[in-house]
Amino acid sequence: QRSWFKKANREELLNEYGYFSYVWCMIDTAVTKKESSDYSVMMVFAKSSNNNNVYILELVRLKERLPDFIQIGKEKWDYWSDKLSSNYHAMPSLIGIENTQAGISCADSLDDLGLPTSLITPKRDKYSRLSEVLGTIKKGIVHVPEDATWVSPFFEECECFRADLKHVLMNNEKKPHDDMVDCLAYGLNKYYFDSMNVEVINNPDILSPQQEYMLELTYETAVESVNNMMMSL
Repeated sequence: QRSWFKKANREELLNEYGYFSYVWCMIDTAVTKKESSDYSVMMVFAKSSNNNNVYILELVRLKERLPDFIQIGKEKWDYWSDKLSSNYHAMPSLIGIENTQAGISCADSLDDLGLPTSLITPKRDKYSRLSEVLGTIKKGIVHVPEDATWVSPFFEECECFRADLKHVLMNNEKKPHDDMVDCLAYGLNKYYFDSMNVEVINNPDILSPQQEYMLELTYETAVESVNNMMMSL
């Protein structure tokens, strides 16, 4: 239910220095852009060290050929890397992709573009994967942007989802879809999160130059540096 999700002012949080302490992505790939095809979905998740809240920063849902979607995924990765580094947030660490034929091709292409990916193999069906994270969603700790255009269709697909996978048909669709819901389940599921490549997640090479600089400073110098920067704005 949409009432289980909370809305947040995304820009306000992005303006808080270092608010997002961990950022990760999930991709659910489709093969073609045919009308009968499923959607390809990319979701960008973030967590704050200040609380247990999870934020969906971005959701891309498109019917595109795989090469075109890969390029869009690279552009979104670059956009959020730049956006988050400007205020000392954590950089995007990893892209989780379902271990399917299309997913493997997507991961290989993104790896070639220099993006860190990890293939995740589902152990249970879609409803079971969602069931494992329903408690997290019902707690009201999953936030979506209050002004993003994708929020409404995302809520609609969530409420059309059925346990027997015979989902309600959304407006203007030829068949039911659950690609956003499945991506959500992967992104929130601790089992798949823990099975990702920890060496990639902890790789210091993904830190921005600003973050590396701040890590080298003592606490007192870091505070002074931030204060001086704020005074110059």
